[in-house]
Amino acid sequence: MPPRRAGEPDPEIGNIRSLLQRSVELENILEAAGLPPNLQRSDAMNYLSDHGYFRDGCEKLLPLLDKLENIPKAVVERVRNYNTAFRQDAGLPPNPIQLGALSRPFERSDAGVSVVGSSDVSFSAPATLAIAGAPAGAGAYLSNSSCSPCAAEETDPGYQGAHLSSINTKFLDDVEDSRRKKPLLVVINETELAETLQAMSKNDVFEAQVVGYIVYFGDLDGTAVSVARFGVGVDSLNGLMLGLPKVCDELKPSCIINVGVAFGKGGKQRLGDVLVSRFVICYDQNERHGVAGNDFRGAKHEVSQEALAAAQGAQVGWLKKRSDESRCEVHVGPLLSGQALVDNPQFKAELLTRHSEAIGGEMEGQGISSVALHRYVPWIVIKGICDWGDGTKNKVWQPFAAHVAVSFVTQVVKRMKRLGVPSIRKPEM
Repeated sequence: MPPRRAGEPDPEIGNIRSLLQRSVELENILEAAGLPPNLQRSDAMNYLSDHGYFRDGCEKLLPLLDKLENIPKAVVERVRNYNTAFRQDAGLPPNPIQLGALSRPFERSDAGVSVVGSSDVSFSAPATLAIAGAPAGAGAYLSNSSCSPCAAEETDPGYQGAHLSSINTKFLDDVEDSRRKKPLLVVINETELAETLQAMSKNDVFEAQVVGYIVYFGDLDGTAVSVARFGVGVDSLNGLMLGLPKVCDELKPSCIINVGVAFGKGGKQRLGDVLVSRFVICYDQNERHGVAGNDFRGAKHEVSQEALAAAQGAQVGWLKKRSDESRCEVHVGPLLSGQALVDNPQFKAELLTRHSEAIGGEMEGQGISSVALHRYVPWIVIKGICDWGDGTKNKVWQPFAAHVAVSFVTQVVKRMKRLGVPSIRKPEM
């Protein structure tokens, strides 16, 4: 297994937890462990973790699985291979437990996931999966620690992040016309807001209530911008679809930029890299669930060419590095966007099977693009990769990913100021 720093999450543990959490035998597993069998599935994983079942290569989990008759092969083989690799790395002999479950003929699909092909699953290669509801032959992969994106290269970001408590703002009773028609940056969570305001805090940062929403005004390296934060969920009470149209109609921004964090596709990407949308794939709009499979009928919203050109041009001369001195790269392409929080290897695999061109995904692009397109306002999504959406999600990389995204957005708005980003022309009726 690739080396990891202390405290860094193990992607393979996330995969094992995901399989166990979806197992129909979870109650039996808990009962065999002497834990309450009627726990919520997410709580059950925390109980198993707190009682040491995922430590030391899942050493304590092996005999537990061996006691049970109907544990799916996918789970048993996954744990066995992980334990074998762990013991090899530690210079220990193989575990004496042979796992009788492997010799049993029983094999089942769990939560729509079943191992196909050879039962000899190699730890160094991904296991091929059949996805429930996917068309025959669609294919997908369940990543293990060796094929999880860049698992070997990721280190601690070495960045503590900005805090809202350290940022001072001045209140405005009224928003002057000079603060309108500027780029509007849209953020969702506290980390994204803190990193954006921190970048603006070299000069005064002002805040005002605009049609019931708090909007911040200031500049990014000399370029005037406004920042609005909305709640999680596009349709929530303070969500994008309710708040952004009102703020846009009042401020009439020159463009809308969604800045923040996203999950990456993998491959050559690394945590801290920047994703720039060429268009967003609204994968959960008009979704059809049929007997023969699921059909994603969502729209594809293209960003304005002027905003995309500014983002592509901003790569020239922009440099941001991680703590290991590696450069943060910019990836331009289609972004998946939907209301689901993607942190499941099977769901991510299904999305990428259907939309192989996607470079990553997030949750706000579809709402922002809908509002902007209906108002003929240029827009774009720019986000830093903070996780892989594969069951190993945590917040360790969120501050750095948001910090890098804001850094790149600063270059983008400076370029827009120099070159101008004309409004999208409303078609004549």
